Amino acid sequence: MGPLTWLVTRVTLFPNSGMCIGIQFMHVAADGMAINRFTKTWASICRSELEGDTTSTCIKNALPFLDRSVIKDPNVLSRASCLRNGGTSSRHGKRRATFTLTRVHIDRLKSWILSKTEDPLLRISTFVATCANILVCLIKSKEIGKTKVLNPDFHHFVFLADCRECLGYPIPNIFFGNCLESCFVSVKREELVGQHGIVSATRALGAKVKELEEEGGLLREPE
Repeated sequence: MGPLTWLVTRVTLFPNSGMCIGIQFMHVAADGMAINRFTKTWASICRSELEGDTTSTCIKNALPFLDRSVIKDPNVLSRASCLRNGGTSSRHGKRRATFTLTRVHIDRLKSWILSKTEDPLLRISTFVATCANILVCLIKSKEIGKTKVLNPDFHHFVFLADCRECLGYPIPNIFFGNCLESCFVSVKREELVGQHGIVSATRALGAKVKELEEEGGLLREPE
């Protein structure tokens, strides 16, 4: 196993037209929000140097906060994450496509879900409804033409959540690091492929989102 590459940048110059900067980074080091703030600070520093103002107050206030001890990690999960090798996934036999859900589509989907359940506590946000629809469509499409079900018991869905507002205590907005939580949702196959599969998926996903919002739901001992 070779050394880990935390950050890679590539600059492409366009004659008389400017340049483009591409960035690839590991989520172990930082999440998307942290990298976004990093690039904005980088741009501000470059602009200030060109203008001859290297003592700008706005730059000092935008410098990243690097002290990771502000994150309470009683189970030392950070060390486990750093030592884990995610590896690479093969793209052989896979296809990529783009599907657009308009506001009208989402509103209709939410209304349909509400019409199929009497649960007053069911969480039906745009994110939950969209993910539920994706999960059910994905499972059903994989089983088209299959004579044998690959996973007859449970199917799993994983999404990432920004936990900066869900830790139960404040951290600086300019914190540079990874504040993402991997959220795993499991639903029985028979429920997903049933007539009201999207409702079952919505219930499971909504419960996971609610768990994230409850104090103490993050950085717990993994099961």
